[in-house]
Amino acid sequence: MSAADGGADGCAAAAASPSPAARTTTTADAAADRPISSASEYMRSCGETGCRVNKRVLASLEAESPSLDLTKNVVGKNGVVPLAHALRHAPFLLSLNLRNNFLVNESIFELVECLKAHPALQELDLSGNPISHAGGKALMHFARVNTVLTSIKLEGTLINAALVRLVQQGQGPHGQPSVRRGHPAHSRGALVEFAFRLNR
Repeated sequence: MSAADGGADGCAAAAASPSPAARTTTTADAAADRPISSASEYMRSCGETGCRVNKRVLASLEAESPSLDLTKNVVGKNGVVPLAHALRHAPFLLSLNLRNNFLVNESIFELVECLKAHPALQELDLSGNPISHAGGKALMHFARVNTVLTSIKLEGTLINAALVRLVQQGQGPHGQPSVRRGHPAHSRGALVEFAFRLNR
């Protein structure tokens, strides 16, 4: 084989085999095309905000469980931030229970901002959290813009009766009443409960 032939074969081989830089770029592009997992986003956001990773949350996100029950899990106003960010990447989630987690109005602002376009969430339980007027208004808007949601429970919150009436009078995206509710006084065991369901 001549040197010229060897050179030609070498050029052809080089053309057929991408350079390390090209392979790195291709790998990076492929990674960029993959959807972000809710578990990885949760870990990233925990690191960014300095929050301790909640093992129960992480396990549920890794398992892609359709129901996430964090009742009395002490998520708190800081822990809800990475959770909310992770749920933007959790299209498998159908039910979220955050009862008794010390969530405040700011927690609700973060949560509804991240969940307003969620494609599957149907049930949200925020009972037992000190959510007041501002949080209630955010939830009222959330209930109007998210057309998939069917149930929000607010038993034992601080939302006042006037706001409850405004939420009850809310209109759906097509101008039809979107909420169906029972009066709090009808709750079992004399519990102060406010639960509303959105018609499809």
